[in-house]
Amino acid sequence: MPLAAGSALGPYLILAPIGAGGMGEVYRARDTRLGRDVAIKVLPERLARQPAYVQRFEREARAVAALSHPAILAIFDFGRAGDHVYAVTELLEGETLRQRLNRGALEWREAVELAAELAGGVGAAHLKGITHRDLKPENVFLTTAGAVKVLDFGLARVEPAFAPDAQTDANLHTEAGTVLGTIGYMSPEQVRGEPVTPASDVFALGCVLYEMLTGRKAFVRATPAESLAAILTAEPEPPGTAHPAPGPLAGVIRRCLDKKAQHRYPTARELEQALLDLLQHAKSTPSAIDSLAVIPFTSLGGSDAEYLGDGIAENLINRFSRIPTLRVIPRGTVFRYKGRESEPRQIARELEVRLLLTGRVVERGGRLSVQVELVDAVEDKQVWGERFHRPITDIFAVEEEIAGRIAGQLRTQLGQEECKGLAQPCTCDGEAYRLYLQGRHHLSKRAPDNLWKGIEYFEQAVARDPAFALAHAGIAESYCVLAFLSVMPGKEAGRRAVVAARKATEMAPRLPQVRAVMASAAALSGGNWNAANAEIRAAVELLPGSAETHDWFSMICCAQGRFDEAIREVRRALELDPLSLVIHHHAVWIYLHARRLEEALDMGLRALELEPAYVPTVLWTSLVYSLLGRHGEALALVERQDSLLRRPFQPFSAHVYAAAGRTADVRRILAEAIELSRGEYVEPYFIALAHAALGDAEAAFEWLEKSYDDGSVYLLYWFRNDPRLDSLRPDPRYDRLLARVGLGDRA
Repeated sequence: MPLAAGSALGPYLILAPIGAGGMGEVYRARDTRLGRDVAIKVLPERLARQPAYVQRFEREARAVAALSHPAILAIFDFGRAGDHVYAVTELLEGETLRQRLNRGALEWREAVELAAELAGGVGAAHLKGITHRDLKPENVFLTTAGAVKVLDFGLARVEPAFAPDAQTDANLHTEAGTVLGTIGYMSPEQVRGEPVTPASDVFALGCVLYEMLTGRKAFVRATPAESLAAILTAEPEPPGTAHPAPGPLAGVIRRCLDKKAQHRYPTARELEQALLDLLQHAKSTPSAIDSLAVIPFTSLGGSDAEYLGDGIAENLINRFSRIPTLRVIPRGTVFRYKGRESEPRQIARELEVRLLLTGRVVERGGRLSVQVELVDAVEDKQVWGERFHRPITDIFAVEEEIAGRIAGQLRTQLGQEECKGLAQPCTCDGEAYRLYLQGRHHLSKRAPDNLWKGIEYFEQAVARDPAFALAHAGIAESYCVLAFLSVMPGKEAGRRAVVAARKATEMAPRLPQVRAVMASAAALSGGNWNAANAEIRAAVELLPGSAETHDWFSMICCAQGRFDEAIREVRRALELDPLSLVIHHHAVWIYLHARRLEEALDMGLRALELEPAYVPTVLWTSLVYSLLGRHGEALALVERQDSLLRRPFQPFSAHVYAAAGRTADVRRILAEAIELSRGEYVEPYFIALAHAALGDAEAAFEWLEKSYDDGSVYLLYWFRNDPRLDSLRPDPRYDRLLARVGLGDRA
């Protein structure tokens, strides 16, 4: 039975529970003798009645207490009070490494520093003859003070805050309560049931370091059996990182993950030294040119010329993102610096980049003046700067020359082959390119009037140059966004998008932006998921450093119920563009559709910290609150945004009002939406949601059929997994509609 707050356990006053699992309960407590807060792990009563478990509990507590290392959770006391057997440890404030990794991969220096501290703690245990046997991110704690702590040396186990996936984190046991390891972090000898040595912990440390660098688990596959086979026979993918790391680091990881124990570092102390040596070498070696940020160029011709500065910057970002070993800060992050009066070197430090490109554009009387400066933030010097004076129709030539000059600075370190990615098929018509930049400028605003205006500019561009692939892709992307904004039926938007995307693909099949928009258009046009999957995979392969491409991939996976892939891709997108509001709100929707509500809420709250008034994040986070039963918080978010929400989207929140018992508000919203639909396009899927919230299945299916007839983008992307339609799933009409949408059987 759990201990109540205020109860005593020996000299310790129980304050509150911290966590519980099959092997024990953990409480925050007050040491009344020393006047400090501690954590108490209590052996469950069923185990406390078995002498073997009590002896093991005490034996392991004594062993760990003897370690006395700053990277190992300190044990203060061990005792028995009535039927309770307990161990008292230091109280930690912070988060587990797993919780940190849920936000994405770490910068390589941070990962190596953490791994070195972790290896130091484990190495101290090895010197005392103790092998951990279950090292994994859940058993590593990062304190708010910046310390690393190794947890659970076989003591009473506390389950993670969120239940791990059964297929990837399944524990293996030999006898009840004896955990030998966790799939994905076990060494080959553990899998084979052979004796465990310190080299087994080194293997697990290698798995943890690999995951910190990449955000991916080295050996986890679709099933536990496949994961075990991978540990025994497969090599992990090369640890390409979000932030380029020194070459020797890959060698350190390879040695840790060697299938033969005798080929690894014999103990974690040797691994610690290898990591410290690598860090020291990196400090003493001039840093490589491995990162670049292109800040939107300042336009000095008023708002009419703004498209020039934005367009040049965006296209240079796209070009340099094609260099695999160069980390390029994405558009969503650098555009936050637009118009900011900051010293360039300060911006470079904030973005943690080596090179920063800034510039200004002036357009007067058909003439263009562009001044650019490339700054090396590490060396604190200008690498290159130049002023260009050309006719406005030469804007593409100016951009080509800027790219070429920067490439010249990069070739000495990145190599000739790496810089080939800068070649970008475009247009020889300067006026077509100028029109294209104006189209991109309007597309980036994501508002209906701007999107239509952008399409006009793109169409003028392809009228001048019918082979201009990027302009065709701009038309396709604009129609896809119009469908998502519920401005026009998805079927019509998809038809137009596919026509434009096919033309773009014919002109430039190797251009990643083209393949990505083709994927979106294919999904929108009748749910052609096979084509969508093939196109988005091609785009990711061509441009692995694009946050937007990984984001599109995540949404396509989520629509089909492939949640592990969707979460992996959206995390990768956030690694590449951690300040993107669009990707953050997509992450909330993906976690919600995967029914991982606590993680969805965590993502939503972090997104709201970035921008409290971003409507899509507010809507999805309010829905998460509602599904968690926290109706007051859900309503507070929804009502705060009512005035900012376009009327066709009002029914989105019908479930929130209905779950809170405010059905009158749902009926009002529904009536207004139906009335509005008589004069302008309103997404039928949203009206179906409102009917489902009221429990009217007949009307809900009627509007879902209209949604299908219209080719609704929301029916395609949400219908399979939308929790607001759970009440409709037992009805046979649900499965029939699911099949017609092309999404097959439900999960």
